[in-house]
Amino acid sequence: MRKKITFIFFLILFFNPQHLVKANDIKEFEIEGISIGDSTLDFFNKDEIKKEKEDEYKYKHTFATIGFTRNFENYETVQIDYKINDKNFKIYGITGVIYFDDNFNNCLKKKNEIVSELKTSFRNIESRDENKNHWADKTGNSKTYSTYFEFKSGGYISVSCYDWSVKKNKEKGWYDNLKVGIISQEFQNFLVKTYEN
Repeated sequence: MRKKITFIFFLILFFNPQHLVKANDIKEFEIEGISIGDSTLDFFNKDEIKKEKEDEYKYKHTFATIGFTRNFENYETVQIDYKINDKNFKIYGITGVIYFDDNFNNCLKKKNEIVSELKTSFRNIESRDENKNHWADKTGNSKTYSTYFEFKSGGYISVSCYDWSVKKNKEKGWYDNLKVGIISQEFQNFLVKTYEN
């Protein structure tokens, strides 16, 4: 059985710190027990997936992202990225979400704690910061503050805070949040291609 490294809310829980330092495959990590390459059906049944269908975001009819809200151990919502026509719902990306409502400073504080811990542990993986306006808000009043850990074998782990504008909060019901994501190389390539066009 492969070893997994689990991300939790306030800190990173390491089953084997030495293994984490040497980890070089994105599939070695998990959020709420879920990893890249797993089937969504191992964690959620088809009725749950269909129930959430209305809330999915479609990327040019190739990938879909669905958010599940239940009593998870560490996150309020878990988002799964999979190919729309895949009957097995193989996972290409997984993200844990914690909402901060109007307390964005606490989001940044938790992000910094997680990033600091990851930088200490990921000694052989380079990180980069990216702070920018969110593409979904044309006013430029919604911001993202992200740190990416990119794996040579492909894919990345991201830790991001989303600071949504009052307008987007009222229009869409989007709240400030912290996201910890594990993204496969294939989904990463697709997103880059999609948002560059």
